[in-house]
Amino acid sequence: METPKEYHYTYYSYEEWGRGYFGSRTCKCLPEEDVKYFGSFYDKTFKPTQKIILKGDYNTRTDAIADEVILHNYYDVANNPHFANQVKQTSTKFYVPVEKAREIGRKSGQKITNLVLEFTEELKKK
Repeated sequence: METPKEYHYTYYSYEEWGRGYFGSRTCKCLPEEDVKYFGSFYDKTFKPTQKIILKGDYNTRTDAIADEVILHNYYDVANNPHFANQVKQTSTKFYVPVEKAREIGRKSGQKITNLVLEFTEELKKK
């Protein structure tokens, strides 16, 4: 039995006259067919209705994340009010601005002691 192909892509989802969100994704359908997914954002006030596939032909998830990191750094999405991204993606961790780290810590019940927040499975569930 053949394993279904996985597609890796970067995208920009956005509110029509509002904020945007840069992300990367892996799915088993063609990126342009992945129409219901707009991102893994925590901000419930962000209501994207549109999505643009920026690049959809990465060989690996790591390659897609590498381009997502470039976008996050260039647009400083963690601090830029035009984006719903709350943190900047890095290859293995997220950079979290101090105030965001404290807010996430309060909500999760964990004490945040540094600016690099490791997203453990337990924290992801919370």
